[in-house]
Amino acid sequence: MVKIEIVGPYATLYRVGYVRTDSTGRRRLDLKNSNLDRTTITYAKYLMSIRIGRFIDENIEQVDHIDNDRTNDDIENLQILTISEHINKSKTERNGRTYIKCVCAYCNCEFERELRQMYKNYKNTFCSRSCNGKYYASVLATPSKR
Repeated sequence: MVKIEIVGPYATLYRVGYVRTDSTGRRRLDLKNSNLDRTTITYAKYLMSIRIGRFIDENIEQVDHIDNDRTNDDIENLQILTISEHINKSKTERNGRTYIKCVCAYCNCEFERELRQMYKNYKNTFCSRSCNGKYYASVLATPSKR
């Protein structure tokens, strides 16, 4: 662990930071005020926050490694993407995976599902667990004619 001086937006919230490398080789930053008041973020997120001069809004944006090497935290290799942009980028980069378009049996919305997650013995496909539950709740509530 290497102790660093906190700068940028995080300097308003934390007194000290320690950079460490996790088991995957990715750098993390442990931010501390005390043992009870601390948090951990990726080093890439910290660097981008310094560069743009504000916190990364976790509900809207994420820090992406352009070259897909999560251990390469060079500032020129980092970019901010919206969550949906990041998901789409990750989807297209996955090698050997096949996605198919499906229609939810409950809400009729279109969605993509990885082919290996499709089950041959099921006649209905759902976009979420919620739609699955609502569908079968409505089926069980409807009296069947025998």
